Amino acid sequence: MIPGCLILVLIFIIWLRYELKKNSHKEDDFWETEAKANQTRKKPLDSLYYITIPTDSLPFFYDFDKKLDKIQEEILELSSKKIVNLSGITNTQLKLEYGAANLDTLSEYDENFTELTRILYEWAVCLRDLNKLDAAIMVLEYGITTCHIDTYNHYMLLGKLYVANGQHNKLPELINSADSLDCLMHDSIVRDLTMLSDYTV
Repeated sequence: MIPGCLILVLIFIIWLRYELKKNSHKEDDFWETEAKANQTRKKPLDSLYYITIPTDSLPFFYDFDKKLDKIQEEILELSSKKIVNLSGITNTQLKLEYGAANLDTLSEYDENFTELTRILYEWAVCLRDLNKLDAAIMVLEYGITTCHIDTYNHYMLLGKLYVANGQHNKLPELINSADSLDCLMHDSIVRDLTMLSDYTV
C-alpha cells in the first residue's frame, strides 16, 4: 500500500511537470510573436487617436498665481507635441500593429500622454486651491471625457468637486463612466465614487 505522503508527492510532481510544460509553451509563443513583431514593417500612424489640447477653450488665468502660471506654461508647451493614450497596449502589440521602427515614436507619444495626465491633475488641484471650482471641473472633465484618463485621482477629485460645487446630479454619470473603465483601479474608483454619492444623498 502506497503511503499517503508519497501519493501527495507524486501528485505534486505531476502538477509541477504540467505547469512547467504549459509555461514553456507560453514562453515559446511569446518569443515567436516577438520575433514576428520585430520583423513587421513600418506602417502609417494615421489611424491613431491623437489628443489635442484646446488651449482656446480651457480655463487659463494669466498673472493670477505663480504656481498656476508655471502649470499653464507646461500645458502650452505640451500642446505642440503629439499625444496618444497607449495605456494597456504592450510594445509587442504596438510593433505588430505599426511596425518595429515606429516603437520609439509611439513610446514618445505615450510618454506625452503620461505627462498630460500629471499636469492636468496638478492644474485642477491648483485651480481648486484658488477656489476656481468651475475651472477645475472643466479641466478634469476634459481629461476624463476627451483624453480617456482612467486614474483614481482624476475621478475622485472630480467627484469631490461636483459635491463641493453643488453638482451632485453629475455623480451618476461619472460613476457610469468609471464603470466602463478597463483598468486595475476600476473597482476602487466605482466603489469610492458610489460611497461619495450615497453620502451626499
